[in-house]
Amino acid sequence: MSLPKLKRKMLGEMLIAAGLLTPEQLETAILEQKAKGGRIGAILRSLKYVTEEEIIKVLGSQMGIPHMSLENVIIDQDVLKEIPETTARRYKVFPVSKRGKTLTVAMSDPLNVFAIDEIKKMTGLEVQAVVTTENDLFRVIEQFYGMNSSLNDALKEVQPVLSSDNDLENKSKRDALVEDAPVIKLVNSIISQAVQEGASDIHIEPEADTIRIRFRVDGLLREVMQSPKSLHSGLCSRVKVMANLDISERRISQDGRIQITLREREIDIRVNTLPTIFGEKIVLRLLDKSGLFLNMEQLGFSAGNLSKFNKLLKMPYGLMLVTGPTGSGKTTAGYRAYRKR
Repeated sequence: MSLPKLKRKMLGEMLIAAGLLTPEQLETAILEQKAKGGRIGAILRSLKYVTEEEIIKVLGSQMGIPHMSLENVIIDQDVLKEIPETTARRYKVFPVSKRGKTLTVAMSDPLNVFAIDEIKKMTGLEVQAVVTTENDLFRVIEQFYGMNSSLNDALKEVQPVLSSDNDLENKSKRDALVEDAPVIKLVNSIISQAVQEGASDIHIEPEADTIRIRFRVDGLLREVMQSPKSLHSGLCSRVKVMANLDISERRISQDGRIQITLREREIDIRVNTLPTIFGEKIVLRLLDKSGLFLNMEQLGFSAGNLSKFNKLLKMPYGLMLVTGPTGSGKTTAGYRAYRKR
């Protein structure tokens, strides 16, 4: 029990030495931790004493722990197998690479010696820790573990139900498929990953033998996975149930809406289905409501254009056109302009 206390003291001392924290603030955080539990780094961030980036910089400079960005990281599937998904989520770790007997692991808290010891025992390898942000960790864990494990579970458990397309005409089998836990997990993983990557749209597109799933990020569609065609009916039915659409109607287009809360962020999803020769195509438009309350200064206007925009908003009549590609911020700008008035 003394080791975690020593660890907390080390982190606090490092932040104080770097001039980012006062002894009084550290004492307040320790009292908060005793009352509510949790890690001291997370408590310091919740109290807004330090940011995650400041903690990472301090760890890197004073402990010699390198920082690694997991943006566009490419992971060997064999490396991913070294740490199970449950362990990765429990300790907030992610296996990055393996060289010889050394496994490089990205962590949001590289001072967590319990996690490092557990991974050493589990893998039989030496562990080299690198530090990254929690946001990066959550994103890659969802990306590399969430969808893959969900897909594998769905294939194993749903396949017996999907012996043929004709079976899906049977209402009891179709209803059972909609409530199947692996299908629910797969749909949730797809939406969660899309939100983490800042996607504005999710496209579920059936082809002759497969289903292609693509995300639109920064206006560009990017394929994130392909799954067997046998999962198509299950995915479509689950999305339709979430959007309060008719799951038995597959010959005409339908429109619906889903509202979810993901990690304390309210997400509004508009759903559109469209029949094609290979089956129904589904498009989900994602709108993160937390982004609707940005200040005007955070929308990316230059100082001159912001002044002109604000002047136009004060005019009693007239028409203003807001145009741009998907995901460029038209809705966000419209909401902010409305609230400004």
